[in-house]
Amino acid sequence: MSFHYSPEQSKVEHLPKLRGAQRSVYNSILKKLKDKNGSRIIFLSGPSGSGKTLLLNHIINVCDKDVLEITSTNNSGSTLLKNSRTLHSAFGIPIVGKHEWTSPKYSSNLEVLIIDDVNSLNISDAQYVDNLLREKFRADVPFGGIAVLLAGNPMVPEM
Repeated sequence: MSFHYSPEQSKVEHLPKLRGAQRSVYNSILKKLKDKNGSRIIFLSGPSGSGKTLLLNHIINVCDKDVLEITSTNNSGSTLLKNSRTLHSAFGIPIVGKHEWTSPKYSSNLEVLIIDDVNSLNISDAQYVDNLLREKFRADVPFGGIAVLLAGNPMVPEM
């Protein structure tokens, strides 16, 4: 994983500073993204307004853009993250009711995939991306062995 500077550096230009628990989570995520051993799937969860988007934008800011794909499960979510697009656009996921196929647009050097608004992720779309990456990287491990950062709100059971 390529970073512009060390995770210990506290200054990120043009973004508000991370504080307390945010800084700790940020450092933990960067450490996990750099680690090539073990599980490479990370789940970032917090209620609305807790700073998930700010934290993700800090992570995006320090990652090499050539190895990073930033996605959201919907158009509105993709406007909140720097250089983001929908998961469908990035991976050419077929859309129900449309008969045209679009080719995937993700980087051939992909090492990290961010999926925001994961609560809205359809299981068949997740399986599509998983299968695509397993085939591309010729690795029979989840998402072809790349790091996947899933972000969303906590799941609350209906009463």
